[in-house]
Amino acid sequence: ALIIRLDPEGTAKLERLSVQQLSRPIVVVVDGDPTSAPIVQSPLKIFMITANGLTEDEVDDLARRLEHDKD
Repeated sequence: ALIIRLDPEGTAKLERLSVQQLSRPIVVVVDGDPTSAPIVQSPLKIFMITANGLTEDEVDDLARRLEHDKD
């Protein structure tokens, strides 16, 4: 799993969005590509991507892409 740490503003936005999306999906997009669409079951304060079915290299690549995007 990848845990994405957000600054306080990002955390507040994620929580607001997740409240609005309860019982509905939030689409996760990386580099313009949807990677998953989990159903929101409760308000979110942290964001974690479960990497089921990905190889260790694919998880590392995703982590690098996400790290690059924050710059």
